[in-house]
Amino acid sequence: MLLLGAIVLVAWALFLLSFMSEPSAVGRSRAVLGGVAGSALGVAVLAVVAALGLLRRATWAPRLAVGASVFMILTLVAAIFGIPLVFGLLAGRDSKLS
Repeated sequence: MLLLGAIVLVAWALFLLSFMSEPSAVGRSRAVLGGVAGSALGVAVLAVVAALGLLRRATWAPRLAVGASVFMILTLVAAIFGIPLVFGLLAGRDSKLS
């Protein structure tokens, strides 16, 4: 799910960056486009690092994955991936939820 969310965020960032060449993308609107696209790419990188850490069973990876999931929810674009990730990661393996 982390990698799927990262793919969606990269696609969203590329979509937003395609509007940078529009004549109306000047000043504040250009800065907002760049900021939102940059934050989406940053969260995607965070999610990929967390996913690789989870695969290697690193001790820091679950906390980073929760953080990446929360940031996915905050972007609203990848919230469909972030919400189940938060519940799954916080439930743990010995919970009745998993």
